[in-house]
Amino acid sequence: VEHGFQGKKGNIIRPTISNDYNSSMHVIEISNNGRPISEGFAFEKLITRGEKTSDSKGSGMGGADIKSIINHYNGVLELENNPKDEFPVTYILKFPFHIERTL
Repeated sequence: VEHGFQGKKGNIIRPTISNDYNSSMHVIEISNNGRPISEGFAFEKLITRGEKTSDSKGSGMGGADIKSIINHYNGVLELENNPKDEFPVTYILKFPFHIERTL
């Protein structure tokens, strides 16, 4: 809201959930139809606490918080930025399958 949807109406957030059996991961993709991530804003900045784009009203904490949760569960965070798509920004969160076996 503080960056991607700043000054924009008709905000849509589109979640999808799937399983990647090849990598044994649950996959959550969260896309939005807001503004694309600014050119030159690297993934490392996204996951660094306090880093943000110059025109963002956000705190620069969101990406670091997401990365912290992902790390806690031994997951993987990826980011896709496709400025020409209707949904230009997609966060991809991958969490390992956890199977408890009982006898």
